[in-house]
Amino acid sequence: MARVFTVYNCGTGFNRERTEELIAYLGSITQGLQAKPNSVTPQDKWMICDGPGSSSRGINSDAHTPGSGLFKKLRGNVTGHGWEQNVTQAMTIIQFIHAASPISVINMAGWSRGAVTCHMLSNALASDPKTQNIKINIFAADPVAGPGNRADPTKNKLPANVANYFAIVAENENRSIMKPVNVAQIMSDSHGMGQNLKVISMPGEHNTGVLKGTPLGKLVWFLAHKFLTKHGTQLTGGIQLTHVDVCECYAGIRMYMSDFREMHGSAGAQLGRTDRNVVNHFAQHHFWVNEHHVGQFMKAFPLVAPTITNPNLLANGGFQLQQEYQRIKSIAPWTYTALIKCGLIAPPSSPGVRGGFLQQTYRV
Repeated sequence: MARVFTVYNCGTGFNRERTEELIAYLGSITQGLQAKPNSVTPQDKWMICDGPGSSSRGINSDAHTPGSGLFKKLRGNVTGHGWEQNVTQAMTIIQFIHAASPISVINMAGWSRGAVTCHMLSNALASDPKTQNIKINIFAADPVAGPGNRADPTKNKLPANVANYFAIVAENENRSIMKPVNVAQIMSDSHGMGQNLKVISMPGEHNTGVLKGTPLGKLVWFLAHKFLTKHGTQLTGGIQLTHVDVCECYAGIRMYMSDFREMHGSAGAQLGRTDRNVVNHFAQHHFWVNEHHVGQFMKAFPLVAPTITNPNLLANGGFQLQQEYQRIKSIAPWTYTALIKCGLIAPPSSPGVRGGFLQQTYRV
């Protein structure tokens, strides 16, 4: 049986106490013994690194500000100071555990500079002959290296030991200091290396997907949970969504798309703004949010899905299509409402309607 060890890397200004944020939350629901710098055992299954520039609220005695010096908190926020210490600490713990009880798989999850810390740690592991053959899986939520770090290959490239890499990239964050790692380039550089690389673009700004309170946040938390458990991390609780549930999250995003599109990030905006140029072939679509939305809708509602891509199919909708329309109305109210808002379906009492479907589709 594969021996799995999990590493969580919090983002800048966040730590293990901030369980309203994705990475700290995942740490709080992870099963097994937690590895701590001063009390590592061969049976430990996971560890968590506090983010650069974070500060403890006194909730968790293990929380600390990584780095050194009087101004480590300020330097952490500005430059990422402290993440090198996190990598060194994680390497020390992993080397000790691996020597006593060989690790087969290391799963990692991180946000912002925490996601980039996952890159750094994977490169460090690849450089050590004793750990270079450990399989690595990374969930990266909006990886941002920050100014001065974008040319460093240990932060912006993936070594061959990374088997699966899943990134969420925010479309509307345009602060220059928050320019993301070029995930498309990572994928291009890794072509032919046998790595499974996937990127999902989401509307909103840098922290929209990792904080509680929105359908988008719920969806990103689910994707992180699914990725980690798929690769062997044992979690208690967490978010479990069906294909219909995922479609409901995307419908919630679609319903408030104008709000998401107005999110650009505020702090640090005086330093300039630069469009991210995130690749999303459905960015201007009247209903689809991204390619993942299309795939999930096809699984949840396979008859209606083609009519969204090709509205001309609505005019020839048969009995089975009508049944699926009624099913959407019954079990997916957000999706039903979003389809109405986008002009794809209408209440039966509306003019120009055939069984609840509009004869024409209007882009809004």
